[in-house]
Amino acid sequence: MVLLLALAACEQPPAHDGPWRVVVLEPDDPPPPAECREALLAGVDQGAGAAPERSLRAVRAPAAALADRLREELAAGADLVLTVTTAALAAARPSAPAVVFTDVADPAAGGATPPALLARWLPALFAPSGPPLAGAYAVNDFGALLDAAEPLLPAPALGAVFAAGDADSVAYRDQLRALTRHPVLSQPLGDGAAAAVRGLCDRHARTLVLLGDRSTDAALADLVAGARACRMLVLGTRAAHAPAGAVLTLAADQRAAAVAAGRRAAALMRGERPQLEPFERVTAARLILNAEAAEQAGVGLPLGLLAQADDVIGD
Repeated sequence: MVLLLALAACEQPPAHDGPWRVVVLEPDDPPPPAECREALLAGVDQGAGAAPERSLRAVRAPAAALADRLREELAAGADLVLTVTTAALAAARPSAPAVVFTDVADPAAGGATPPALLARWLPALFAPSGPPLAGAYAVNDFGALLDAAEPLLPAPALGAVFAAGDADSVAYRDQLRALTRHPVLSQPLGDGAAAAVRGLCDRHARTLVLLGDRSTDAALADLVAGARACRMLVLGTRAAHAPAGAVLTLAADQRAAAVAAGRRAAALMRGERPQLEPFERVTAARLILNAEAAEQAGVGLPLGLLAQADDVIGD
């Protein structure tokens, strides 16, 4: 019996017949950063090796219309769907013949369940059911962010602006709440970034944590301007937040995660089984300080913090 299971673990799936027809699926209301898509495709190219010929189509639509647009692509014969954001993953997972994801806050929010730990070694018993599903995503480590920012925090209450209709935004807000001992006040983006930040200021939040989802990042300039008007300290989670005005940013490496996801897609096209591997969590991050933003916020940057920084803007 053990021998049979070992042989089953070594079996490869049947070769794909003909060129792979690949769809990149992402929302456009607003879109995620273009670098995520570009890095995803770069990962496919880097991992291609002996991968078969493939064609590529980009499909962008409002989040609510993604499932309908994907059905059109599947009817035309798409074989593999590469998704960017949780909205795209949720739209693709029920019907796509194979899915690889990136740029999500939490795969579970898109309905993606990781394989059992023994799936790689005993796939006959533990392989997940359904079409192949794999992916890689960067982790926003709010706990580490707040630990680094502790000397700068002007008051206990933290503030966050989130988009109620964006699953990534809601997941990041919930992760922030779970990973800090400070009270977290939140305001929806619905009435606009300026109004949301004013609401936090009126509730005595003195630090604004930028969550890093596509919806709030689309209003990044207004969020930072509102925080400055209220003299709130701004903390960031993506590299773009630092030059935009975040005093301290612990930037998750979204690009590395997207490249890793692309390599998993290439492995799938080569006939390997990345769906038997755990979802890859990229934890690498860069600590970036913005000295000009700190001066504008009336915050001094301790020498110890400056020594830890990977980059200092306006030093």
